[in-house]
Amino acid sequence: VSTQSTGSAYGRQVASISDYKHQSGDATRKAALSSLTGTPVEQLQRTALINLPAKTAMQSGKDFSKTWKLSFPTAEQWRNPLMGWTSSSDPLVSMNLTFPSKEAAVNFCEENGYDYVVEGERSSSLVGKAYADNYKYTPPPAKGPADADFD
Repeated sequence: VSTQSTGSAYGRQVASISDYKHQSGDATRKAALSSLTGTPVEQLQRTALINLPAKTAMQSGKDFSKTWKLSFPTAEQWRNPLMGWTSSSDPLVSMNLTFPSKEAAVNFCEENGYDYVVEGERSSSLVGKAYADNYKYTPPPAKGPADADFD
């Protein structure tokens, strides 16, 4: 599924959830999954976000940018007055799963009854440079007729 930049989640531009939300079963299937697994129906009605995270600024390699991440966006958070930590009553906010492929993450959502949105892949353009290019001589720009009066 390709996404258009219309909304945002986690500060990134993603598709509108209503346009690209994949349903993983109807209410009766979710009720059956809830009784089978013990997961509350309210949690099965949540929408999971599947994306390929960008590499951090501290990374120079591309090794950790090949895993897909599944997370659940949360809206209700508050600051703990005692310690100053960000708190939430949502048990799924700390559930961040990684998968080797997008298909594996989608399979997990469909098997467990979660609705999901897939954010598209990011493209990175790498510029090939050699170390010797740092010391390469580039002549100054040629002077035009307007600069001839000042010499």
